[in-house]
Amino acid sequence: LPASYTYEEGKFDMPMYAESSTTDLSFKNLCGVLAITVPSTQMSTVSSIVVSSDQQMNGTISSISDAGVLTFASASPTDAEKKVTLTASAVSIPTDGSKTFYVPVPANTHNPLLITISGGTETKAMITKKSGGVDVARSTIYPINFKENTNAWMNALSLGSTGLMLGYDS
Repeated sequence: LPASYTYEEGKFDMPMYAESSTTDLSFKNLCGVLAITVPSTQMSTVSSIVVSSDQQMNGTISSISDAGVLTFASASPTDAEKKVTLTASAVSIPTDGSKTFYVPVPANTHNPLLITISGGTETKAMITKKSGGVDVARSTIYPINFKENTNAWMNALSLGSTGLMLGYDS
């Protein structure tokens, strides 16, 4: 699973896999997607978004459960393996609006998810957390309205699902 992705307007990468004992393949998504909406009140430009977890987020996969939860080959993931980065070329946020960025996150329970956005000379962070962890299911889009946590642990938000499913999933 890649450690980084590159932002392209109106597009996002969705890691998938297929397995079959015949020539017919049935593809499945490996990740859920965080749809992170960044308002101009928070950032004027975005050059990168880093999503960090207490769970491994990238690296070599050794197995995949029926629910799409990945088992990584690394027994003790490094801090670098516990994050995924979306890199952009100084994307401007409309002055009186917002822009949405899509970041794939492996299906698993993450406790917490830390979202760090950098742009220009600014870096802001938001922690998304709930009791028992944040469940991310594959093929599901999770909308997040980015708002910097001034006291991140006390102001943590829980993550909800849009109920929208991504294609190519059986």
